[in-house]
Amino acid sequence: MLTKESLASFKEDPLVNQVLLPLMRAMKYQDVTKTHGGVNEQGKDIVCWCEDELGTRKNIAIVAKAVPINAQANYATGTAGEISAQIRQAFGHTFLDPITGEELQVRECWVVTNKTISKDALQSISSMLDSMMSRQLKFIGIDKLWELIELHMPTEAVWQKLQEARNTFAQMDPHYSPQVLIDDKGMSIGVKEKYPGASLESPLNIHASFEFPDQPDALDAKIAMQRHIETGAAVKVENKYIKALQLPNTFKNFLKPVLGEEYTMTLESVPNTLTTPVRIEFRNDASETVTAPYVELRLMMGGTEESTLSNEHQLIPLKFTFILRNKKGEIDITMEYVLEKNPYISQAFSQLQWQACLSKPFIAEVFDVSTGLRIMKMQRPMKFFEAPDPNLLGLVEDLMVLQNRTNKPIRLPSRDFTLEERETLGKICNIVRTGKVRATWDHFNVRLDHEGANKALETYGDGKLGVLRIENPNIETVKIFDSVSELGTTRITFFNAKLSNESEIKEILGKPIDADQEIELRFLPEGQNSAETEYIDWLTGDM
Repeated sequence: MLTKESLASFKEDPLVNQVLLPLMRAMKYQDVTKTHGGVNEQGKDIVCWCEDELGTRKNIAIVAKAVPINAQANYATGTAGEISAQIRQAFGHTFLDPITGEELQVRECWVVTNKTISKDALQSISSMLDSMMSRQLKFIGIDKLWELIELHMPTEAVWQKLQEARNTFAQMDPHYSPQVLIDDKGMSIGVKEKYPGASLESPLNIHASFEFPDQPDALDAKIAMQRHIETGAAVKVENKYIKALQLPNTFKNFLKPVLGEEYTMTLESVPNTLTTPVRIEFRNDASETVTAPYVELRLMMGGTEESTLSNEHQLIPLKFTFILRNKKGEIDITMEYVLEKNPYISQAFSQLQWQACLSKPFIAEVFDVSTGLRIMKMQRPMKFFEAPDPNLLGLVEDLMVLQNRTNKPIRLPSRDFTLEERETLGKICNIVRTGKVRATWDHFNVRLDHEGANKALETYGDGKLGVLRIENPNIETVKIFDSVSELGTTRITFFNAKLSNESEIKEILGKPIDADQEIELRFLPEGQNSAETEYIDWLTGDM
């Protein structure tokens, strides 16, 4: 952020790089090149050129300083002696054109500093130079430098204006400060407390009277004003309907230029900073209940007829709005459940529970957290929400069980489920509810030792059908969206299993073989080819 104050604090390198180089380019000088610190410096920190009044190229050298320039004749930094020596070097030595490489002579020299240049220094430097050099010399101190920045680099200079405005606003009043918003629609001016409670110490009294003629366009404005009086709702009033306006002296002069033009006054309630912690309980006609245990209600706006309380400032997904109709003794409530993107499954489950409960007529009761006493009760014959899809509710509930059993968090994606995800979710629902998954099979091969093969022949020999059970000691995992959860060990049952290579096995067993040699048994389904995988931990409840 460039301000005049920050400019004055720059050292020489940032002064050259961040200010003078872009400034000279903004001023349309050509081939602006830094020579500071290079072998071709010879007094010159920057070189560039422009066309003079006759269209002739005029080469310019800039001597940049980040110190005040004084009239001393010695050669210390910032003295007239040092500066005059650099000027003589700049005029006395050529420089190379950065494009063509041609040697060029300096015709004009600028001495630029982000500090001050004393009058004595100007005279002293000129007296040390010959008349030709003195005529081709320009001095630019911080004031002139800032003028050039404002003129040619207005975007950078705007921060200075904003800083000055901020300082002015800060000193305007000890209790309030103006708030100015500038956008493509214009300028909005408001007033804000400098600290909580400032309005109690020093109330800001503004007196205004309005007059709405009996005309169609004025009727809408009058209705909006009446609505503001009754409810505190924001209203915008054009100055043609403002008959009189009395402002505090502090802001009268500040707003005087604005009030002399066409303007619009906005009247709106300021939310109270005080909150009332409450617990809100809902019970529907089916005796289903949901509870918001801690809600911070804050008065958002109020008028002669109604007041509005809300917890919109509170960082919880449940957002409540209560409208109290003071004279009628009526209470209306609205609610929104705001889920973050990719919510945790527990958050989605909570939202669906609220949606299910409030999809039927309900009674709501509000209790003061501090005293435990009920402070409001209302009955709503209409539902808040449409009932959630029962399949979705059941799915999310099953995922909640899986998350709790495996202690691995699961997030829902903010998109539709893929086909593969739907199949995985269907499998998970079966595991959570029954501990089993049904499937089909077309073959199964297993390798057994001599003893195991003989036992298999006893069970499945002579073409007998049987039930084949295999214990799998490995932990099965499943990927759900971006999470991986463990399902535990499994036991697989193949129904209607028939040994398809019985004769081959008998032939092998009829020959002398090593007792440790394994024999492959191949099974095929006969008839119905159903299979079942049992998830042991889910059958026993151990995880």
